[in-house]
Amino acid sequence: MLYRDLFDASLIWLMFIMSFEDLKTRTVEVVYLYPFSFLSLSGGFISLNFLNVFVGFLSSFFIIGMVYLFTYLIVKEKPMGEGDIMILLCLGAYLGKRFLFFFLNLGLISLLFILIYFVFGLKKRISREIPFVPLIFLSFVLDKLSLLKLNFW
Repeated sequence: MLYRDLFDASLIWLMFIMSFEDLKTRTVEVVYLYPFSFLSLSGGFISLNFLNVFVGFLSSFFIIGMVYLFTYLIVKEKPMGEGDIMILLCLGAYLGKRFLFFFLNLGLISLLFILIYFVFGLKKRISREIPFVPLIFLSFVLDKLSLLKLNFW
């Protein structure tokens, strides 16, 4: 479907820009979040039915809430920024039921990145803030590439 591909391309482009912004400033500007949330929610409602969008949003809300709660209880600090949470919630509505597979990819990429970050960062003084939008971007691209591979085979 052409419109789904257009939504995918525009979301990938916005996430690419937000990734560099997050790497540079450790924040995501609201200027990028509003178009991202509008595109992801409208793309979800156009290409999926309402029930699929609702289930995806609720599952993303539940998963993100549990991860946030458990991480907060362990670390005693705010584990994610509000921009990261908003991006994940909008992607949950956009991906629908497939958000669970996306979140599994995100968890594996995050674990690998954090391990590499701390192993190579032990020699230097590093901050505890890790930019999370580039990891979301990589897992979204991997999710789209896996769908592309499945559609061709």
